[in-house]
Amino acid sequence: MARQIDISRDNTKNVTHPYYRAPEVFFSKNYDFKADVWSIGCIFAELLTGNFLFRGLDDFDQLIQIIKIVGTPDENYLLKLENSVQIIFRTLAKRVGVKWEELFPDDIFPEEKKKKFCTAENGRHLLSLMLIFDPDQRISVEKALEEPYVAWKRNSDNNDSPPKAIYDDSLENMKLTTGEWKSKFFSKFL
Repeated sequence: MARQIDISRDNTKNVTHPYYRAPEVFFSKNYDFKADVWSIGCIFAELLTGNFLFRGLDDFDQLIQIIKIVGTPDENYLLKLENSVQIIFRTLAKRVGVKWEELFPDDIFPEEKKKKFCTAENGRHLLSLMLIFDPDQRISVEKALEEPYVAWKRNSDNNDSPPKAIYDDSLENMKLTTGEWKSKFFSKFL
């Protein structure tokens, strides 16, 4: 959501607000659109509860908050990480994730009497697929749009239209002073 994926350059971890940042972004330069799925899951949870789902004080505490809710990642995922990151995870106490029904009880979901698929159960299921620690196991955008909670809203006339503007990443490579950035920013709005 914050930038275009370009395999010719390293990704940065500063691509989204820390409260919405996918776990793989904290310790890997190899992330993709599945990080956006995580962020959307965090925003979905916030819309339901009115609160941030993961509210860490810093990067390490943010990971702790994630583990408290989704649980400790499994060994298969840890083996994909650098040794230094594996050591950090192995020093932490193993945790089982919180039950989605406890985090997202039925009464926080909007009542959609006309839409039989827009249920609390389907909403929780979608969240559980979006907020998986291992991005290889996390649902893709395409598959998420097929989930019952949101699939009923799909309208091919609206979803298949071309984007209104092509993303211009030329700003990402500019080296400007703070004053030059301000001028460039405000010139777009004045």
